[in-house]
Formats: sequence, C-alpha cells, structure tokens
Amino acid sequence: TTQDTIDEPDETFDLQVGGVTGTATIQDDDDAPVITEVALVGETVPEGQPAEFKVTLSNASSSDQTYTIGLVNGTAGDDDYDT
Repeated sequence: TTQDTIDEPDETFDLQVGGVTGTATIQDDDDAPVITEVALVGETVPEGQPAEFKVTLSNASSSDQTYTIGLVNGTAGDDDYDT
C-alpha cells in the first residue's frame, strides 16, 4: 500500500491466485482536515469592494468538507461590511 495524507474511507483490493480470491482492506489512518490558517488575499480591502480570504487546510480529503464561518467585528462595525 502507499502512505498518503488524504483523508478517505477505507479501501479494498483483491488478489486472485488459481481461481481463489483473497481481499485486503487498506485502513485509512489520516485525520479529517482542520483549518490551519485564514488569511486576507492582498494587503487591504478597498472600501466598497469584496474581501477575499484564503483558507488553508491541514491535509486533503477525498470527500466534501463543511465548516462554519462567521464575521467578528474588529475596529469595523456591523454597518461597515455586508454579510
């Protein structure tokens, strides 16, 4: 088997010898990805323009991942940005 860092379900493969089949299960040992960094793309956001963020995960996954996001005021107030 090949070691990787991709979170995926366990997988199987078969070996056939003389018409007899044996099955092996590869047990995945990789954790589901976690968010390791959230960073603004660029130095600043011009007023009236959308903000773009880059989200970095710890590792890849073979399935869709869902994360909760939210905005938290710093020095900007609720009427300084749209959600």
